[in-house]
Amino acid sequence: MKKVVTLILLFSLLNADWDSANWWTSDKQQHFNYSFLISSTIFGIVKNQKKKTTLDAFIYSVGFTLLIGWIKEQNDGFGNGFKEVGDIDADALGALSGATSMIFIYKIKF
Repeated sequence: MKKVVTLILLFSLLNADWDSANWWTSDKQQHFNYSFLISSTIFGIVKNQKKKTTLDAFIYSVGFTLLIGWIKEQNDGFGNGFKEVGDIDADALGALSGATSMIFIYKIKF
């Protein structure tokens, strides 16, 4: 799963339009914030309720959050908005930040 997450991040960065990208608009901030919230919540649920390891909780939370972001972007591509690669990047940063913050909050060694 770590390889999949890494490939998604690399693929989105390679396909980004670096010249015209506006990387920190309010839309990207919303993607980051919601992904942070979803990822940290899922991390806590998986770690505490499902009694999984820290690595499992990290992978589940980041993977599920990226899946939600990807589905949302696919929905945008079908006429319900504007599909942007930068949104997936903001989702990835939010998901990674949310899961990582939970590791530090619970003082769990990764």
